Parts: sequence; C-alpha cells; structure tokens
Amino acid sequence: MNVNAVQLGKHLIINVYASPKEITDPTLTALEDLIAARDNAIVAGDLNCRWPGFSDKRMRERDGKFCKFISQNQMGICNNSVATCTQQERYTTNNYTLVKDSNLSNWEVDEYTSTYSTQ
Repeated sequence: MNVNAVQLGKHLIINVYASPKEITDPTLTALEDLIAARDNAIVAGDLNCRWPGFSDKRMRERDGKFCKFISQNQMGICNNSVATCTQQERYTTNNYTLVKDSNLSNWEVDEYTSTYSTQ
C-alpha cells in the first residue's frame, strides 16, 4: 500500500496504490482517516478493485469493501466507461478518481492512454 497526500488550498489531493495481493482494509482505513475531517478531497490511483458499473466480472470481497467505502464517505466516481489499464491481456478498470464535495470539470479517462500489467 502506498498513500500520499497534499493539501492544495481547500482540497486534499490523495494518490493511492493498493497491490492486488494485499488486503484492502489498511488502504481504505488510511483513506478514511485522511478524508474524515475534510470537506473537499480528491482520491486518485490504482485501488485494484472492481466497480459494478465498469465490470461484468464477479464481485470479490475487496470490491464490496471498496463500494461500501465510496458510499459511506459520500464520494463520487469521476471515471467514465473507458478502461484504465490492460491486465492479463484484457481491458479493465482498477484506477479511479474519486471526489468528496469537489467538482472536477472536463475530467476523463483517455482511451489512448493505458498501462500494462502481467499480474
């Protein structure tokens, strides 16, 4: 797990990486601790979780915890339906931009930019 944060004006900007081999609880707890007392937060990074609207794959326990985290913290997902990476030769969305009481304008996933992972 890797979580970095910086305060820019009224916004807390958080970058996160959660390994697909790690339990998600410590990552989500760290994010929750960071955004709990903030009115404005933007979380961006590779959470290695599935969101039901972007995946037809079976939801795993870690995905349910991710969905619960978003709901409980009243966060919005800025992603569109464009996959954010290629993993095991298939397109998938593991990278997200989440907002809490922040408005991003003209934000999108560029379909021509992707990363490749063999994991």
